[in-house]
Amino acid sequence: MKNAPRHCLLAAAVGLLLGGDALAQTKQTVEGAHQFLNSVPNRSTRYVPERVATFDGIPAMYNLWVRKTDNIDQSGNVNPCVTRITEMEYENAGVYAGGVRWTASTDGVAILRPLSEFPLPRYINWGKVSITRLANSMSDGSGKRELILATSGATDGYGLNVADPLMADRVEYAMRFLQASCDEAASTGF
Repeated sequence: MKNAPRHCLLAAAVGLLLGGDALAQTKQTVEGAHQFLNSVPNRSTRYVPERVATFDGIPAMYNLWVRKTDNIDQSGNVNPCVTRITEMEYENAGVYAGGVRWTASTDGVAILRPLSEFPLPRYINWGKVSITRLANSMSDGSGKRELILATSGATDGYGLNVADPLMADRVEYAMRFLQASCDEAASTGF
């Protein structure tokens, strides 16, 4: 009988230790960042070729819907630091100008370069991207969204457009994590 309370305390301590493992945060990895970006609810994933459109003569961002990606690099190898865009939807393309998303058929939108100059697949090398975050709204008044955009080189951008500001923070963090983890200097620890 005297040992009963000790056993109860020991069982409670073991339960707390085991329960603590369930609450511990999973280690952040490049693969985990990709899984997160692919699982963001209510997102629209975009490919943004640079310098392709204007709106009333002012540079605008032209964007297409990304439908399928993987992590195969230009050499055909699996590379978690590369996103390869293998399928896009060209219909319902949009143009961002003045913080508003317009359809590509809207008056004032001019497409300066043919999309044939951007053949599939397209590659985003996460170690060489710049991350920007843009607030925008829909031209039909359906709401505000945030576009978190990773641009790579002079011709490619990959972005997620989300409505929830807290989710936008998480998306931006995941993209910056990919950027930092895949940077060629990352092995130095800085």
